[in-house]
Amino acid sequence: MSKVIISSSYSNLEKYLKDDTQKYYYIPIDYVPAGIEIFFELKGYEKADISMAMEGIDYRKEYIDFIGNLNARYNSIYWLANSISYKGTFVFDLYAQLYNYYCVVSFIKKYPGNYVIISSNFILNKCLKRYCEGNKFDCRLLDLQNKKNRLVHLRRYCLSNLCFLLDGWMRKVLVFAYLRKNFKIIIDNKKTYYVIKSWADSRSFQKDNLYVDLFFGRLPAYLKERNIDFIILVGILDGYKEVVKKIKNVKGESIIPQEHFVGYFDYIKVIFLNLINRPRIDKGLNFLELGIADLVKECLDKDYEYGEVNKNLLYYYYIKGFLKKVKVDKLVFTFENQSWERMIVSGIRKHSPSTKIIGYAHSSIRQSMLGYFCSPKEDDVIPLPDRVITIGLEPKLILATAGSYIKRIELEEGCALRYEYIFKRKPFNRNKNGSILAAFSIDIVSSLKLIRFLQHSLQDRAGAKIILRSHPFTPIEMIIKKYNITLDPNFQISEKKNFEEELKRTSLIIYTDTTSSIEAVMCGIPAIHVDFKEPVNSDPLFKVNSFKWSVFGKDELCNVIDYIYTMNDDEYLKRHSDAMDYLKRYFYPVEERYLKKFTAD
Repeated sequence: MSKVIISSSYSNLEKYLKDDTQKYYYIPIDYVPAGIEIFFELKGYEKADISMAMEGIDYRKEYIDFIGNLNARYNSIYWLANSISYKGTFVFDLYAQLYNYYCVVSFIKKYPGNYVIISSNFILNKCLKRYCEGNKFDCRLLDLQNKKNRLVHLRRYCLSNLCFLLDGWMRKVLVFAYLRKNFKIIIDNKKTYYVIKSWADSRSFQKDNLYVDLFFGRLPAYLKERNIDFIILVGILDGYKEVVKKIKNVKGESIIPQEHFVGYFDYIKVIFLNLINRPRIDKGLNFLELGIADLVKECLDKDYEYGEVNKNLLYYYYIKGFLKKVKVDKLVFTFENQSWERMIVSGIRKHSPSTKIIGYAHSSIRQSMLGYFCSPKEDDVIPLPDRVITIGLEPKLILATAGSYIKRIELEEGCALRYEYIFKRKPFNRNKNGSILAAFSIDIVSSLKLIRFLQHSLQDRAGAKIILRSHPFTPIEMIIKKYNITLDPNFQISEKKNFEEELKRTSLIIYTDTTSSIEAVMCGIPAIHVDFKEPVNSDPLFKVNSFKWSVFGKDELCNVIDYIYTMNDDEYLKRHSDAMDYLKRYFYPVEERYLKKFTAD
């Protein structure tokens, strides 16, 4: 009889397997500490490649159709407020968990043997145990003490609601205290406005109290030139009090925090409505012939525990309150087809149906951004803008194949408002003596994998200097400290704030899923994408092959680095030219012919 051991704990595994002489294969479902892998190597265990179980199956399409079915079944504003409905992964990555579940089950069924499964998700582990026991595997789950307790969920949910309430009321107080006089000047009830729904943080303000929009760039200036009355309705990303203070002193812009337009009671109302309208997941819910109700319910629990459903539903009341005070001709927002956007669109459709709604796909579009990709089964369910404007031709072509829902909207190529600065840069001269730059994304697990991969692959590379550059919201220092990582001597953490200055001393860039790779290629820096065989491709350069290489193993990385360094100049320049041809179609310059699409009827 095949034996399956499931755990998330290194100490539990070590105790259980210490005197076990059987041969096992190990299956790492998520990030596995180096200590566990070393232990397995010493025991002679081999790693199983469960991705083979997906051969012949278009899992991505199956998942998109599955979520489409759920959206059609549970169709309501309260369902659309959760992250499941737009296939989000920030709070709980249901896409990856279902992928892992299916792969593990299919693999151990097809290739009988003894397996050790390492997973930090207890609900997934419980599902695997249930499957194994139902199919006569000898199964041991070693982490019973971590069992999910409904009282724990209830406590977290109540605490989340309290924080949501107090934080919202605090923001209301701050807006009133600092900006109440501004609003009397900004809002004229007799005028009809163009509204930019944007985001602000400390980076949005320059010297002399000037505001720079991080997402819409020159659009406010363009509206001024055309004498179009406009309001910038902002969500504040961090440092709420400091940003509100800066908004008070801004010259020449009509900026209003979105919290101004909800009442104190609206926060209580949102909590209550989400509670009484919470979706009830069918216990018989199946995906690829596997019972997955517990995993879907876990994802929904996390949304409630972290307050995501409250934060998203509140956008309906932001826009409802806004439309009571402001007449809106057109409203543009950053389009990624997320839950909060659907709340805004729903609110406008109900309370100001004549308003033209424009979505701006403001950045690169990756295969992993599943919110963009929808099933025909949810075509009549998703609230959508009237028009979507992309940053260039290539993103438009990607969206054109994202689902039949696109037929309901006007899809146009616009310009790269956020990236106007890249058109001012010229490619650097080739640098064979520079450092190797590793650019990290916001995702912690992805960053951990990349650090380990690079240390394993480049530790013996004589003379190589590897610079680690953090994502602004996920500092490498924090990751190293939290996970007790010791960097090799040839690894250094970047101290340069300016990315362009960093690139000037770089020979090539290594990345997993950051848009820094695009900027690097545009500056003439070759890019190497490390493919960890994740459930979905997150490479922003997934259509570029001429000046970008994808690698999986240690030997592949070293071979590609050697190839780039020894490539002759003619091939180097030809590859860069081909990549630039693609990127010039991807990012259109900020010009009048594209800007006017934001104001066209």
